[in-house]
Amino acid sequence: MRLLVATNNFWLGGRETYVATWLEQLGVKADLLATLIDRDVPGLHLFDATEACGAEPYAQRWQTWPARGAQLIERSRPDVI
Repeated sequence: MRLLVATNNFWLGGRETYVATWLEQLGVKADLLATLIDRDVPGLHLFDATEACGAEPYAQRWQTWPARGAQLIERSRPDVI
């Protein structure tokens, strides 16, 4: 099984710890799509691919989200989003 995790910001916090714990327990391949990704988040190494929608204002990030998400889905072919 291959997962695609899609979220707004992926920073150091409870949600990120929760996701990393599940990925470790499941032992499945996963990719990450987020508006912004903090490169120092523990567990980020569990993702095979990461796609951030940029550092521009949120309105512009959200406009790029569908295109970048579609590209990542095309490349990774996830079973679950």
